[in-house]
Amino acid sequence: MLFKQIAFYNNLTDAQKYIVHLAAIVSNEISSYHLCRYLPADKKPLEKLLKKTLEACTDENILFATHSRQLGFNLEFIVWVFPSIPIHDMQTEWKRISAEYVPFYAPKIIFLRNYLYALLFDSKQLPEQELTVRPYIDDFLPILTPLFTRPEYGPVLHLINPSFLEKIAKSMVADAVENLNNLSLFGEDTFNEYFNTSSWKELFLGNFDNGLKVLHPEASPYFPFFIEASLQLLKENNPELAMSLFDKGIKKQRGTVRSMQIPLQAEYALYFMIALQAQPSETAAPIIQKIIDSLTKREYTRTDDCFKLMCLSLQNNRNVVKQNSTRLQQMILHPDKPYYTLWAIITLYFIGEKPQEQLQEEALRIVDKAYHNGYLIQALEGAYALNQWWGENPAINRLYGKIKEQLAYEPALSRMERQEDWEKDLTMLLGLGGKKVAESADDEKGKYRVTYYLSPQSLQIQPVLQTFQKSGKWSAGKNISLKSFYEGKAKGMTEQDYRIAKQMHRSYGYYDNSYEFNDKAIKELIGHPYLFLDGSDNIPIELIEGKPIVNVVKNNKGYRLVCNLEDVDSCFFIRKETNTRYLVYDLTESQLQILKNLKEQNIAVPEQGKDLLMKVLSHLSTQLTVYSDLISTDTENVRKVVPDSRIRVQLLPFGNGLKAELFTKPFGEIPPYCKPGWGGKVLISSQKGEQWQTVRNLKQEKEQANVLYSEIQQLESIEINDGLITFNNPLDSLYLLDILRKYQDIAVVEWPEGEKYRIKKQVDFENLQLKVTASTDWFELQGELKVDEETVLTIGQLLALTRKGHNNFVELNNGDFLLLSEKLRKRLNELDSFAHETKKGIQLNKFAAFSASDFFDEFEDLKTDKAWKDFKKKIEQADQIETPIPSNLQAELRPYQEEGFHWMVKLSEWGAGACLADDMGLGKTVQALTILLHRSHLGPAMVICPVSVLPNWINETCKFAPSLNIKTLSPNNREKTVQSLEAGDLLIISYGLLQSEDKLFLDVVWATLVLDEAHTIKNYTTKTSKAAMLLQASFKLALTGTPIQNHLGEMWNLFNFINPGLLGSLQ
Repeated sequence: MLFKQIAFYNNLTDAQKYIVHLAAIVSNEISSYHLCRYLPADKKPLEKLLKKTLEACTDENILFATHSRQLGFNLEFIVWVFPSIPIHDMQTEWKRISAEYVPFYAPKIIFLRNYLYALLFDSKQLPEQELTVRPYIDDFLPILTPLFTRPEYGPVLHLINPSFLEKIAKSMVADAVENLNNLSLFGEDTFNEYFNTSSWKELFLGNFDNGLKVLHPEASPYFPFFIEASLQLLKENNPELAMSLFDKGIKKQRGTVRSMQIPLQAEYALYFMIALQAQPSETAAPIIQKIIDSLTKREYTRTDDCFKLMCLSLQNNRNVVKQNSTRLQQMILHPDKPYYTLWAIITLYFIGEKPQEQLQEEALRIVDKAYHNGYLIQALEGAYALNQWWGENPAINRLYGKIKEQLAYEPALSRMERQEDWEKDLTMLLGLGGKKVAESADDEKGKYRVTYYLSPQSLQIQPVLQTFQKSGKWSAGKNISLKSFYEGKAKGMTEQDYRIAKQMHRSYGYYDNSYEFNDKAIKELIGHPYLFLDGSDNIPIELIEGKPIVNVVKNNKGYRLVCNLEDVDSCFFIRKETNTRYLVYDLTESQLQILKNLKEQNIAVPEQGKDLLMKVLSHLSTQLTVYSDLISTDTENVRKVVPDSRIRVQLLPFGNGLKAELFTKPFGEIPPYCKPGWGGKVLISSQKGEQWQTVRNLKQEKEQANVLYSEIQQLESIEINDGLITFNNPLDSLYLLDILRKYQDIAVVEWPEGEKYRIKKQVDFENLQLKVTASTDWFELQGELKVDEETVLTIGQLLALTRKGHNNFVELNNGDFLLLSEKLRKRLNELDSFAHETKKGIQLNKFAAFSASDFFDEFEDLKTDKAWKDFKKKIEQADQIETPIPSNLQAELRPYQEEGFHWMVKLSEWGAGACLADDMGLGKTVQALTILLHRSHLGPAMVICPVSVLPNWINETCKFAPSLNIKTLSPNNREKTVQSLEAGDLLIISYGLLQSEDKLFLDVVWATLVLDEAHTIKNYTTKTSKAAMLLQASFKLALTGTPIQNHLGEMWNLFNFINPGLLGSLQ
């Protein structure tokens, strides 16, 4: 605001004001020297005042220092002061100054000055000046408020482009909202003509009905949906209908903001979030994930970060929530814009994070300001949060009470249903749905890759950017401009790509620069995994470094020197070795000359020239690799080396997978590499300035290679072509590593690009120690697997790793793998289907544990307690019991009903629950009454059913089981009735009563508990389901003809009621 500057200006003398006016007209590069040039003769006496006045204006921020050590004019103040300039008295000055040339790159204040002059004093120039100022109008918005607030602009307001005025009005309102200033200041008709604040005021006051009535006819088409949705949520408490209306509004909103998945305005977005979290998880979870994805790619408003955090909290992303909690609390401690600080308070409550105590007063000040300036709906949510945190503070209590009195509904935040961490975790998994990989938005790894299309003859290369598609395949890709690639601006570039780009050649031209792949850049392509043959159907090829080789071939006439390269006329070239392999040669001038001489001379050496030939070969070995059958006898100058016949298995990236190739390295750890069993018997090479010679054992090399190939060829997941072994899935190379582990005496694994995978150990049952102990409804499973002295895995960690493993291989860390025996891996998978992981360890439902007994039988020294042994014995004995039908049952059971009764008795003896899912009309009620009679002596029983069938239960009980004492709950003395129940009593209630009186039944342990139409609790998120899960009973029976209506999650919830943990976790 300009309060200080305006007060300063008003206290200036006329002479000083003249200097300010002159500075405003100059507006840029202002100095006392500069202004002197424009002073008319009658104003020359003011020269003495110039310096002092400019310094005073600088102190008051009317002027400011520029980089050129001159002064610039405050943009906002020039808009305010321009109507005060007596321009008719300063025409001479204006003409001289405005006549100066204005280049297109001039400071934007010059264009603003010219526009203001045309607007106020010369409207004929206005169209022209409007064109010059239009590109900067968005930059000028914050400083153009005087157009509305200064009366002097009133008479010319109609001359301003209406789109300019609309933008300025919106900017003023946005600034007022950000600072929680009262919007009643914008009540004039002139202002409302360009931006009607009436609907905003009504909305902020909580008057949604009025807000809808005064909504501007040209307002965005989605606002009516959002307002109606808010009414349904807040006044009608109908989140389902609210969600439907929000969904329609968001679809309309996408016409303006295409990818936005949440209302743009924060107030509606909060109500949307409250309605969303009230929906069933399977409905809400995918929407939550879409919102996160949308806001990760782009944020549209400053509050978007708050709503992204709310979504992450619903997914139980604890780390992110904790990190951002600190940031939000900093916003309260150091408030920038009060409106956003208020949203920080609301967000902290939503995500369940309480601010530090010392922030209490500052938070109260922000909420109080919102309340007094007409932001009632935001203040209500903020005050509710403060009251929940610090309700003992009288000031907070009073403020919350005052706000509630003015609004006819409860805060939206009070409608939140807090979820347990495990529920949030499941919600997150539902949201991820079919996603294979979770990526952060700024992580390009795996999303993009740079590939190259090579023409070996012309050495032309085209880099192409490919995108990973939802189908799991890479796109055809788009050509990357060589300029972008050279500058390293292409997406998905790896370290090798940057090295390639760095070696490219750039030529400078008069009009433009040109870029090309030179020899150095092509050399950097050696070993690149994403290289394809240009003009082919995406055939992957590999570039490897080529070495010039001289072979000494013996014939009838003596010896011939044959080179592996013919017709060589340049140092750098590419030669085809196979259809998918190309060799890159980068020869020295000396090597090139030797090869040319060998070709031209066609050297043939007779037997008597053998000794001289040996000397020549020793000399050539300093430049080339030499294969020969001649053994040098020069013991002084040639070092004899014992050959290394072991097979070197090289593993390298290739396309989307890996490749493996078999070589030998006769000099041990030092190249060159040779094909096993092929080439000259004698190898001569220069190493460290010394001549080395070794005599290869070609037969042994070939035998050892054949041993490995015979094992490798049995693998199903590989392809072998021209000796090249390829794995489409890199992890399939673990099978090869397993083979090589067995042949460490003849094979060595090499990872030229760095070791990617390593099998650390093979394990079986004898490596795993387990202990089973009893708990109330569970068996606790403890155990560990010792990999080495530093690495010990708990049974929980082992199960988690097996879950993510690649068949029998489980990754420990950084490419270290554990190899499980086939039998152990299968048993671990079976155990994982039963196990339930908790903070304390692994739990097994008692009956799931019995089903997994085959797993435990594999262990000779399994440690168990007495309860485990008793439980196994109890189950085995239950199979032998023959229980008679209760004599007091007044019905004749059919054979299948008798079978059902015996089955329920057996399960009850085990301590397990049962789900009776006979079709309608087959007598589930009679079977249930039979088990109720059988167990009536053990304690009170309860039946819960829909209210519509409650009379039927009473009638059927009276008819078939009259010895049971029927009890129901009247509105009076419910607690007394429940407390007085005893053996033989049967309490029959409705699901509605269970939900409303859930606490009444918490302390009772029922002998038998029956849920009729049990699919009523199919949705685990409902209050009815949650209330049922809290009931205690020795035997639980679920009756339903439709255990699955929509999906398997419904059956899981039924079984979670009768036998918690039997089916494992929901996922």
